[in-house]
Amino acid sequence: MISSSVLLLTLATGAAAAAPPQRTAVVVGIEVYQHLGDSLRVQGARDDAMRVAEALETRGGFHHVQLLTDASATRGAIESLLRGGLGLGEGDLFLLYFVGHGIGGDFGEPRLLTYDTDPESL
Repeated sequence: MISSSVLLLTLATGAAAAAPPQRTAVVVGIEVYQHLGDSLRVQGARDDAMRVAEALETRGGFHHVQLLTDASATRGAIESLLRGGLGLGEGDLFLLYFVGHGIGGDFGEPRLLTYDTDPESL
């Protein structure tokens, strides 16, 4: 299953912040996978992600855009960014854009596959 997902989140705000909110995005495009064959290639995923990242930077007003494609889009790299490598604060806007494979949606347990996902140990 090819998945194109966008998550847009504004962090909860308390009192009015002194600095304007930052716009931060993580853009992931996985066209080839380490443990999946060429028959499961996601044509255009890398180019799509690059175009989205560029648009967010040049026309979307995003201050920080992190682009991960193919081998750089490992589980460890994505988790590291999402667990604290983004420097988000109250009132900031966060966008996650993903183009690649996903599984489990039909069973109520959707998961996005990273470059290094091992199909034998999902």
